[in-house]
Amino acid sequence: LNSMYKNLPVGIIIYDSEGNLLSLNRKSLETLGITDHQPQFNIFEEPNMPQEIKATITNGEDVEYEQEYPFNDVTRRYLNSSRSGSLFFHS
Repeated sequence: LNSMYKNLPVGIIIYDSEGNLLSLNRKSLETLGITDHQPQFNIFEEPNMPQEIKATITNGEDVEYEQEYPFNDVTRRYLNSSRSGSLFFHS
């Protein structure tokens, strides 16, 4: 099961109930342009996620949304990524 998770052709990121990053599969690492697990990453501190989405997650509800992720702005202050430009994410 672990091997299947690691090698899925889609990115999967797992967080704990406090919003702390627990695990990323290989496709997530590739998509985000990072080389390793970044334990300091907390979904509730993510600067581009809308507050209403954070509130919905905090309430334990399922969330589905799309967002543009501007790597040029974020990498300098939040995510240690080799990517530049923007990507659109569907979560």
